[in-house]
Amino acid sequence: MASVTLTRRTTAIAGGLLILALAMLPAWCRAQTAADGEKAPVRFASVDSGEAPIETNADELNYDRTTGWIVAKGDVVINKGPIKLTADYVRVNVETEMAHAYGHVVLHEADSVWNFTSLDYNFQKGTGKATGATGVSGTFRILENESIEKLDDVTFGVNNALVTTCTNEQHATHYRVKSGRVIVVPEDYLRAKGAVFYLGRVPVMYLPYWRKNLKDDFGWELEPGHSSRWGTFLLTAYRYRMSDVFKGRTHLDLRSDRGVAVGQDLKWISQTRGTGGITGYYADDSNPVQEDEPATANLESERYRIRLDHFVQWTTRDSVTVRANYLSDRLVTRDFFEDEYRLNPVPENDVTYTRRGERYTLNLLARSRLNDFFTYVNRLPELSADFIRQQIGDSRFYYEGETSLAYLEHQFAEGNGTLDYSSSRFDTLHRIYYPTRHFGFLNFNPRVGVRGTYYSDTRIQETTTTVENVIRTNTIADAFGILQTVVTSAIESNTVTRNISAGSAFREQLEFGFDTSFKGFRVFDAGWYGQPMRHVAEPYLEYSYASEPSLLPEEIYYFDEVDTLRERNFIRLGMRNKLQVKRGGLSANLIDLDLFTFLHFEELEGQGTLGDIFLKAEMHPSGQVRFDIDGNYNSDASQVEAFNMRLQMRPQGRWSAGLEQRFLQDLSNLTIASLTLRPTFKWHFNLYGRYEFEDSQTEEVGGYIQRNFDCMAYRLGGRFLPGFVRADGSERDDDFKVTFEFWLNAIPGIGNKRDDWL
Repeated sequence: MASVTLTRRTTAIAGGLLILALAMLPAWCRAQTAADGEKAPVRFASVDSGEAPIETNADELNYDRTTGWIVAKGDVVINKGPIKLTADYVRVNVETEMAHAYGHVVLHEADSVWNFTSLDYNFQKGTGKATGATGVSGTFRILENESIEKLDDVTFGVNNALVTTCTNEQHATHYRVKSGRVIVVPEDYLRAKGAVFYLGRVPVMYLPYWRKNLKDDFGWELEPGHSSRWGTFLLTAYRYRMSDVFKGRTHLDLRSDRGVAVGQDLKWISQTRGTGGITGYYADDSNPVQEDEPATANLESERYRIRLDHFVQWTTRDSVTVRANYLSDRLVTRDFFEDEYRLNPVPENDVTYTRRGERYTLNLLARSRLNDFFTYVNRLPELSADFIRQQIGDSRFYYEGETSLAYLEHQFAEGNGTLDYSSSRFDTLHRIYYPTRHFGFLNFNPRVGVRGTYYSDTRIQETTTTVENVIRTNTIADAFGILQTVVTSAIESNTVTRNISAGSAFREQLEFGFDTSFKGFRVFDAGWYGQPMRHVAEPYLEYSYASEPSLLPEEIYYFDEVDTLRERNFIRLGMRNKLQVKRGGLSANLIDLDLFTFLHFEELEGQGTLGDIFLKAEMHPSGQVRFDIDGNYNSDASQVEAFNMRLQMRPQGRWSAGLEQRFLQDLSNLTIASLTLRPTFKWHFNLYGRYEFEDSQTEEVGGYIQRNFDCMAYRLGGRFLPGFVRADGSERDDDFKVTFEFWLNAIPGIGNKRDDWL
């Protein structure tokens, strides 16, 4: 296993990027010129107090009826409609409604709260003059200032101001911005001249002009770090709103080992025209070919992707979904958007129209391959209709069915060596049910069905074997080091199977069967922590028979599961158990367990009379714990064929954890674990890992350390993927990545890079 070493040069670069990122944390700089205007009478907020009377309360009140002045001392509270003024001492005139306040002056107007040393304020006009003003307006606090004034109904001018979003004491703020002149429009933007940024008490950056939009749709996303594949990197994006419908995000990503990449995202949200987005990303990759990855041998430096997503709900019943992905190569998403690649390594390209009726669902799908390096099944187009089970008139019979018509093309990846094929296909399935109930508890539902499928092209598989005499010439060295030429010959055979078109054909299949079940109940008065608990037991049996289809899978081009039908004759025998309690007045399942198996009357290859035993279970012992398992046991081979388990624990406390096991006989035995600790508000820790027991290989380990402050948070994260030997004998080197994230708590999304924006 290769070791990982960070050189001094790499560390210095990473440190420089970190300092730069911290310095840019709260700022969006935009050069501009604007006249601040003359100092005008002050209106601290646009509040209509109407004709509401002035109400004054204090420890001591003196009223002069001749002059109309009230002198209030000690815990003074003056209210006029939505306006509230508190202070240690206030002189207010009941006729002019002019007030002079001193000592711990606080003015509440709408969603703004202002603090002053002294204030002259006119309740009628909402204007005045202030000294020693500090206040809270929107997400930013004005810690100190020389004076404050109102420039218009919504704009404030603050002189010699110190601002921050931190909520603790001024001497303990984690960052602050100092400026000789700050213009504030609450809940809109803040603009400053000559802004000096401080981390703690240390100045880190100066901007002649600084503008910060106070809306969530605006802000920086930054992610500095270092990885073995990228080198030292800084991923940056700026998010902004263009209109009520459109918003954008512009990327500039720097990677020391891979070069520069740029991107542009556009997202739209419209109640009438739908929701979606388009993203474009281009990387001038200076190192696309990795020596330890043969799959990258033919990659070029120009790498890109374009992605389109759109969804529109035309009516309550009609909707359209669009998905399109165009890539420069099959690995571009993996190399630059790894999380997205893990979820969907082969991106979809389709347009779907859906009509949802009361008893049916209609879909019109167009699906086409845009990238020839993927294997894809095109549907150009496919029209399908699904009819839910519904009563036929006033009879006791019920109908259920599905029908589809499509032109299908199976296109194989370029260089695969397999020839493409296509066919038109019409498939229709119809079932009739006759549900009955016997003895007051036993449900018995017989059914009969018919399925027909038309193919415009079928196939005959032809296998040919050729025998050749192969002569090989090799040069070897004898015991004395002398080179000699050796000629050998051998007889080799080569078997090739190919498809020959056999024209159109129709496949039919008849089926019938029944299912029967009943339920039993028992209530335990104190079955779950003293709560009543109900046990529901439901044994069931299902019999299914389907005749051998007139066309076997070997005679049909394969596109999906419709083309795999064979004769079926089996019984499904099972038992379902539920344990239920009351939560919030509603029934909730503690355990929902389904255990079943199959008895086959027509044995297929590799299958005995008794089929696998299947288990599916969902357990919710509390609202914070979920445990799911599923798997199957092969009784003939006496072994577990597959087993999956997922445990999630999210208590409302100082920790959360997850554990997942995925087992598939002879292929994989993967364990995934994650643990997050939150011992205090200040510190959060996370650790996760994946281990493959089948190969005794650690696949990935990682985690993060997070430091929370009252106004911001920092997170240092990392992951490590140990190298391994591939099936073809090539070796994959160790891979690691270290990232640094930060964000402002008061402004969500500011500071950290987000790839789930669309």
